[in-house]
Amino acid sequence: MNVIEAIKMRKSVRKFKDEVVPKEDILKMLELATEDPSPKHQQNWNFVVLTNREIINKMADIVTKSHERLGEIAKTEKDRKIHMSVIKYYTCFRNAPVVLVYGSEYKMIEYKILKDNEAFLFFIFSFKVCAKLSK
Repeated sequence: MNVIEAIKMRKSVRKFKDEVVPKEDILKMLELATEDPSPKHQQNWNFVVLTNREIINKMADIVTKSHERLGEIAKTEKDRKIHMSVIKYYTCFRNAPVVLVYGSEYKMIEYKILKDNEAFLFFIFSFKVCAKLSK
């Protein structure tokens, strides 16, 4: 299969069969997922495999509540309705037999540079604020 065929065959899955996914299949999916590029080739992969229905439902509930809070700050009622109409796409994993969650503590070198220069940056910021206040 070439790249164009692979792109054309890609599908979003939102409906799931109520079947147990074999452990070997899950491990193969995780193995393939780690072949994706990572920022600065860090390969800082951390996966959690969820099969517990109660935990998956709680996670979907958290996503729903978070999405509802975002909907509450919409500028217009029309915007809120549009925002809320897509919630099903954010929680479609609720009925999946297994959920693979990726997470990582992403530490970019830029954060360290900023942290190492925090006192200097604070000084510059304070100087600018004082200059504006003195005008």
